[in-house]
Order: sequence, then structure tokens, then C-alpha cells
Amino acid sequence: MRALRLFRDDTNLMANPVLWGKITEALDRSGFMIVVLSPRSAVSHWVKQELTYWLHHRGLAQLILGLAEGHLQWDAEESRFDPDVCDASPPVLTKPKVLSAELLCIDVSDGKPWDLSDLAFRDKVTSLAVPIHGKDRDQLAGDEVREQRRCHRLRRAAIAVLSLLTVIAIVAAIFAFVQRGQAITQRQETVRQRQDALRQRDQAIALRLDAEAQLCSPTLFGVVTTSG
Repeated sequence: MRALRLFRDDTNLMANPVLWGKITEALDRSGFMIVVLSPRSAVSHWVKQELTYWLHHRGLAQLILGLAEGHLQWDAEESRFDPDVCDASPPVLTKPKVLSAELLCIDVSDGKPWDLSDLAFRDKVTSLAVPIHGKDRDQLAGDEVREQRRCHRLRRAAIAVLSLLTVIAIVAAIFAFVQRGQAITQRQETVRQRQDALRQRDQAIALRLDAEAQLCSPTLFGVVTTSG
């Protein structure tokens, strides 16, 4: 999916000139058209419109069918899909001589629920992708294996980087916590030292005041009196 740019029309809106113009622009830019066939798509107005436009402007060379549900049977005599048997074919493909050859159709209707881990389903998807990529099956399968290995390597590298970043973040958090504890301890020690200095200053002031008070006391001066 990442190797291709896709335009997927899944709208059920009524036709209008603006929307139809955008769809035809997308169709004109597309290299291939994949029509997913089912009883619902067979009666879809948009499928009929887009398929008719593609056949008129692009022909059959780049048209691929994928049968998701229902039945499809080719009528070689009339060069069409048999309308008496098919319930998944749009009416435009059941008109006599509408097709010069049988279209490539990949039947995935028996693979639901679709799972890429299923080898049979993967083989059918590969068959659909081969003409789009312009590669043979073995080359496309090899490219897929290499892409998967590359994705696995990138995933492992991403996990390793995330793990390393997680360890770094944890170590940084622990270091910050220790630093914070040391800063708190240093601040408490600074406050204690300041309080001790203030207490020592107060004691020194008290001793000085006491000494000054003793020097100024009257008992320190002798008073001599004589009589007669």
C-alpha cells in the first residue's frame, strides 16, 4: 500500500457535477483501475459511471476486477459476463460484445475474513499487484520479503532507540532526584549555620552587655566616711 498512491472512491452520494469532476480527474491520473465486484457494487450508480468512463477513455488494458462477493461467469460467445448467471457484474460488462477479451479477475470471495497471513489470500493479492507494479511474481515476492525485513530492522532499531531513551530518562530522573536531595540538604545546612551564627552573635551581645553592666555597678566603687 505504501508503494502506491491510491484513489479510493467509497462514496454513496448522489451524482453532482462537482463530485463527478473530481472523480474523473482522479481516473485520468490513474494508471490502473481496480473494480471490486459484489452484488452491491453491481447496482451502484457510481460503479456504473466510473466503469463506463474508464472503458470509453482508457479501454481494457489497465482494468482489473476483484470478486469480493457473488458470482461471475464469462460468456466467450458474446464477449461479456453472462447476465443470467452473474450477480456481481455491473450491467455495463454484461452487454454483448462490450469486451474484446476476458478481463483479469482475482476471486477473493472464498477468503473471508481476509487475512494477509493466509498464504492463499496473499497469493491472490500478489496476482493482482503483479500487473500494477510491472514485475513478475517472483520479483514482487522478493521485493516484499526485502521490504518486510527492512521494516523488521527498522522496528528493532526503533525499539532499541526507545529503550535507550527510556533508560536515559530514568537515569536523568534519578540524578535529578539525588541532586534535589543534595540541594535541600545543603540549604538546610546553610540555614542551620546561619541560625548558629545568629545564636552566637546574640550570646556575644549578651555577654558584652552583662560586662558593661557590671562595670557600671556602684558596688565596684569604695565609699569611705569618717566621723568627728
